[in-house]
Amino acid sequence: MGIIYNAIDLLYNFHMENVLKNIFKKEKPLIIVCPDSFKGTMSAVTVARIISDAILSVYPFAEVKAFPVADGGEGTIDCISSACDCVIKSAIVNDAYFNKTKARYALLGSGEAVIETAEVAGLYKLKELNPLKTSTFGLGEILSIVANENRKILFALGGSSTNDGGAGIAAACGAKFFNKEGKEFIPTGGTLLDIESIDVSNLIKAEIECMCDVENPLYGENGAAYVFAPQKGADEEMVRLLDAGLRHYAKKIKEFLGVDVSDIKGGGAAGGMAAGLFAFFGAKIKSGIDLILDTLNFDDIVKRADLVITGEGKLDLTSFSGKVIGGIIKRAKKLSVPVAAICGTMDKKLAQSPEILSSGGLICAAYVSDGSRPFDEIIKTCKEDLFKTAADFISSFN
Repeated sequence: MGIIYNAIDLLYNFHMENVLKNIFKKEKPLIIVCPDSFKGTMSAVTVARIISDAILSVYPFAEVKAFPVADGGEGTIDCISSACDCVIKSAIVNDAYFNKTKARYALLGSGEAVIETAEVAGLYKLKELNPLKTSTFGLGEILSIVANENRKILFALGGSSTNDGGAGIAAACGAKFFNKEGKEFIPTGGTLLDIESIDVSNLIKAEIECMCDVENPLYGENGAAYVFAPQKGADEEMVRLLDAGLRHYAKKIKEFLGVDVSDIKGGGAAGGMAAGLFAFFGAKIKSGIDLILDTLNFDDIVKRADLVITGEGKLDLTSFSGKVIGGIIKRAKKLSVPVAAICGTMDKKLAQSPEILSSGGLICAAYVSDGSRPFDEIIKTCKEDLFKTAADFISSFN
């Protein structure tokens, strides 16, 4: 049984309590703070800083290292730049609606480049949501820049507003798409059905690894359109059209590239972008959190730690599989380092069943709110509330 703590309740498992008390009895315990963002309120960088400050306010002698983490979604570049030797560059490219925008990408000291989908075609950047019209073309423009530098590319796929299967990326990198009249065009989600032929004779080469946190295929009931397009603005009719487009796209890819993308695990990520990158560039599709943790040399940093504190906006059962918290627990467990979590809210089933925490790999968890407060109130005081929760939580083991 783990410990669940909030302002009202403190449920003790005495073994775990003693583990934490012994950590803070050390002369200078090393605590790694590596949360995800609290989506809608605070970035991972902000959350890590606040929790770190709260720990030091209670235990000023502790060695605390802030290590914000993302799994390939919005904020990935910020997390990498805060923990890695890298240079942040920017370029003027086309956004999801072919308007010019300034987008960042990262050049790592180890030689890789990081491209964040949300920087160019992220949902958060758009006022109008319409996956029939949005394009990944601007991401291809950045890909061309870093590929010309012969850099390996880490592609963060999360947070996309698109459903074009990465066709826009391919078009920006030299692929040509033609309709039945033989006219070249740049496909969007709504025009994938218009593809008659594909020419990749001038396509640039690139070594790509995709950060993917889903296993959905390109099309079908569990595919990109049916599962993810509604949150991008698609109604039922649009979803059917988008799915039909992805099916047609897969057939044309097989016909002209000789690559079958119909059943690729994770191919439906980012509106099918993962499948497109696989088809046109031979990209490898990997777990987003694992790829990020490898890039940041997480194991080398954590193996000396006494405690890891992670967190996210809402802790629930999905947190333990494929996401930031689950990835961190898996790595820390191999290194025999205990993990605690400080989150915005917690699923009621979890809060009522503390044993799930320990079975999931957490020794304890704190949460700021029980979820009863309106969001417009939470956002006003979220930083102060998080600081107080973290400080109270740590103080409880004094």
